[in-house]
Amino acid sequence: MAGDVAPDPGAETRGSLVMKRFGHSVAIAAVLSTVALAACEPVPHTEFQVVDGDTVSFRHLSGDGTHAVVKASGPGATVPGAGTWLVDRTTGTATALSSDVTQISDDAQRLLLVDNSIWAAGSVTPEPASGTRYSEDLTAYGFSVDTAPYPVNVADTDEPTAWNVLDLFAHPTGTFAVDPASIQVSNDGLTVAYEAERASGKVWRVVSKKHGTKVDIDAGKFDEVWLAPDGELFAALSTGEVNAVRARIIRTVDGEVLNEYEDPGSPGSTTTTYFKYMGMAESGGTVWLRREYRDGDGDVFGSTVVALGATTVRTWDVGPVGRVARADVSADGRFMVTDILGLGAAPEGPSAFTTVYDFLSDESGEEALPDGPAWEVNDALVCLWVLMSTPCTVPMKPARAEISDDGLIVATTTWTRWGWFEYSNPGA
Repeated sequence: MAGDVAPDPGAETRGSLVMKRFGHSVAIAAVLSTVALAACEPVPHTEFQVVDGDTVSFRHLSGDGTHAVVKASGPGATVPGAGTWLVDRTTGTATALSSDVTQISDDAQRLLLVDNSIWAAGSVTPEPASGTRYSEDLTAYGFSVDTAPYPVNVADTDEPTAWNVLDLFAHPTGTFAVDPASIQVSNDGLTVAYEAERASGKVWRVVSKKHGTKVDIDAGKFDEVWLAPDGELFAALSTGEVNAVRARIIRTVDGEVLNEYEDPGSPGSTTTTYFKYMGMAESGGTVWLRREYRDGDGDVFGSTVVALGATTVRTWDVGPVGRVARADVSADGRFMVTDILGLGAAPEGPSAFTTVYDFLSDESGEEALPDGPAWEVNDALVCLWVLMSTPCTVPMKPARAEISDDGLIVATTTWTRWGWFEYSNPGA
């Protein structure tokens, strides 16, 4: 079901909903309120298979679900030997790669390698400049030059003729540097976000070549900005307790705030709340966040998952000790899959579990993926985590999951970092 549709307004504890709107006419607001009642049926991932075993480690799933990147210590069911491989899930073809992969495009035609070079159809293109930052689909990139006037250059990976943001607008007054790690580029290479450093305070700037516009955000109030892959929206996030408003969805073309999330506050006088970005829809219309509760020593003792849509907000209480780890979000922003970490010396170990959250489900919107089969493990550290001697036989819990663009396929490794599991909806 497409669109930013609200879930069940009655789901208070496991998926509570708040409606907000900004800058809409009464007529539009009425339409949005009507649509908000039309939640969607759940999309359970009930079909399970072990794709490969303990010599293969799943790493990445392409957005269209056709390919996976894996790393192997030796032969497996899907690869002929050790190394990093791109596996076609339809034909079974395994293509050897020269190094590990940190990012995969939606169609698996482009891979970002660990040295920041781009692999495409067997050819490798070196990083165009030190510190280059790529778009989500690896179709565009941006980089800054660390000498005045500090240009920020943006180009397409196929036709690298760069444009410079300074051709459209001068940097904010007083800029003496651009943080190269802050640069974000839309997939079409027409919108860029970056943080300008100034003595009077840092400023986030979002420049659209497509619209010929710029939007500035005070980094003292919102210390993170996240650009949507299509470049039309961005999220501004206050990670610490600086503002009551902790997150906003903002239009690139004019800076209009579509929605915002106001922190309800810490659960006690000695605790603080911190926010972390988890991912967003390609359109930017849904932004996923985690809210952490920390005690006076800075230790996390609880988390909340927050889905901020353009017209709605939905939250899930993870529990008094749960911590939300890395995440992946479907293209439309409806689904987010993440690991919920346990406690102790091995928080990503056997006490962790993997959960799929569904922003639009008319039920709880929370699906814990079941364990896989038990395997014999000849790893002293793994066995120590479960207080057993080596070798030990332990259930294989899913971990480090990624989800397809349509939300129908979830691929994971296990808490031991070996294995390739898949959970899919019968409609996949």
